[in-house]
Amino acid sequence: HWNPAAERIFGWKCEEVMGQQPPLVQTSERHQFFEVLHRTLLGEAIGERDARRLRKDGSEVDIRIWTAPLRTQEGTIRGMVVILVDITDRLRTEAALARESEAKNELLEAARTARVMPWSQLVEGGPIRLGDSALEVIGIKGGERTIRPALLHELLNPEDVRLFRRARKSAAQGQVSSFECRMRRPDGSWFSSRWTLGRRHGRFQGVIQDVDAFANLREQLFESQKLE
Repeated sequence: HWNPAAERIFGWKCEEVMGQQPPLVQTSERHQFFEVLHRTLLGEAIGERDARRLRKDGSEVDIRIWTAPLRTQEGTIRGMVVILVDITDRLRTEAALARESEAKNELLEAARTARVMPWSQLVEGGPIRLGDSALEVIGIKGGERTIRPALLHELLNPEDVRLFRRARKSAAQGQVSSFECRMRRPDGSWFSSRWTLGRRHGRFQGVIQDVDAFANLREQLFESQKLE
């Protein structure tokens, strides 16, 4: 049998393939194809496996295959049943998701290396969501975790809170603002940070960078250049 689904997937009409060598199987894979056919007709059910087949227009299609012997009520094998599923789009989606995940991981590693932490706040006064690099930058576990705004403000040098409020006011008016201030980590140590923040789609968002770490990296670079 060559049903309408097979016609849609591979492009050949039923009368073009019935009784012929299977045109969807590439010549280099026909030995394996007939081996599976032979094993199935001897009574073996062969589970899920993936293969690449040809369409009538010469393009390739990725499929997932199941085969099993077809038996009479008496148990005699009289043929075989084959299920083919077109997984081309699924594989493309999986590959795209893998690339997206890899790119995201690269960005996260870059943020950790540069000691940059993104943050966002949906509504003024609401919880603040921290990026994954929060632990490296301000010593607070990030990721999906959110914190109270007061906690983040407590980490600011009290003398610099006014800088934050001024930048936030500018952000509320549609401007992107930056300022530098001292911040305290939960362990009590202080570091210099650079804030950049703005407002988009009603959400305050920005980044905090540990500029002390940046200065240390720059100093290390200068020292290595001197050695060279």
